[in-house]
Amino acid sequence: MLHALLAASLLAVPGPLLAQEPAEGLRDVRVTQVQGTVTLYTADDPEGVPAEVDTPLEPGDRLVTGAGSTAELAFDSGESVVTINESSDFTLRDARRSATVLELSSGGLLAKIKKLLEGETLQVQAPAAVAAVRGTEFGVEAPAGEQTHVGVFDEGRVEVTGQAGPPQFLEPNQETSVVKGAPAQPPRGLQRFARRREFMRKVMRARVARLRGRWRALPPQQRRELRRKALARMRRRIRRRRQDRRGRWREQRQERR
Repeated sequence: MLHALLAASLLAVPGPLLAQEPAEGLRDVRVTQVQGTVTLYTADDPEGVPAEVDTPLEPGDRLVTGAGSTAELAFDSGESVVTINESSDFTLRDARRSATVLELSSGGLLAKIKKLLEGETLQVQAPAAVAAVRGTEFGVEAPAGEQTHVGVFDEGRVEVTGQAGPPQFLEPNQETSVVKGAPAQPPRGLQRFARRREFMRKVMRARVARLRGRWRALPPQQRRELRRKALARMRRRIRRRRQDRRGRWREQRQERR
């Protein structure tokens, strides 16, 4: 039921259906699903606000998921989807089509990325390695700052570069691990990511198909306005929670007197 409600909310994004992608060289990245406790940190909200579905993201925005919580982002008309796993720290470092950079400081993510066009690049930066993607199904995990794991599922190819040595190229159903300061290990068959492959097959592919059919492209000005309103709602929620806590504290204090 939760999946259905969150997916349906994407239809509520205002504005006409447009054939063109936003014409400013930036990807239209939005939060498309939130489960559990997910905090969004922006330049104007350094203390964080609760993340909200349909919120457009800008470079520098950071999402932190709590235990048992996940978040989902989509772009490329809904044909590229990133699921941020529980207990993860993720930053949209750069949203330019020519140099998209996703940063995973800790935790894990799964991604199904539409094949990139000529002149487009997409990287995932993790503590011990960088994964360069052309368009594929893959996962990245950084359970500790000293090690990074990368796996490719049923399609695509990923170049993994450690902080030393040559890159390793992962083909479908291969993975590698990288220790901080060391070269990427040679590719091997899926082990760590074998369980995640089933999630990709059964859940994420269906999510891409659903989002692609519901996506409404937004011009930059409309995205900015949508973001402004969403962040304002989140801030009001924070203020109400603080007021409620102060009210309960006063009541408890009076009862103790």
